[in-house]
Amino acid sequence: MRVVIIGGGMAGRRLAELLPPDDVTVLGDEPSYNRGRLTEYVAGRAEVARGNEPSAAAVAVDRRRQVVTDAEGRQYAYDRLVFATGAVPVVPEGVGPAAGIRTLRSADDAEAIVAEAAQVRRAVVLGGGVLGVETACALRERGVAVTLVELGLELAVKSGVLVGLIVDGESTGSLTVTLEWERDRHTTDRHTTAADHA
Repeated sequence: MRVVIIGGGMAGRRLAELLPPDDVTVLGDEPSYNRGRLTEYVAGRAEVARGNEPSAAAVAVDRRRQVVTDAEGRQYAYDRLVFATGAVPVVPEGVGPAAGIRTLRSADDAEAIVAEAAQVRRAVVLGGGVLGVETACALRERGVAVTLVELGLELAVKSGVLVGLIVDGESTGSLTVTLEWERDRHTTDRHTTAADHA
């Protein structure tokens, strides 16, 4: 049985490892790396370790003929097709591509954020989920003052990332967030930011 997996991220590569290698083709637009460590790349705690697999981005699927076509025009016949493309960052309406505006989904995104973090003093992180909180902490580790903005009044709390959390002024929709994390056993860094949700 021929299996084509569209998506070369962690899920796609892991599935390929579990299947007979002669029958599996993985199509991804970038080499493999640990996407779960993107915020560690931003913080400078890890280096981006990319695999050496060839990249091939899928651009078309012919379900009748059961064929996938990549960006170079090569075709891959399949008996089973798997989409493992991952999530897409949610960008607020009206916010378009511009200098200083970044999403964090790939190693290239992380490297671009690191390069820009060295040139700025302040940053705004949109999204109070685990990735948003970790990104805010990572930028603080690089000495950037961070304002973390979340649509609601709750932030994702992940053990080891947020040690302390203070929420104030719920009636006005204003969040005051204290981010704390331990750099080592003897030092705790603390930074307080405010986000207005009026």
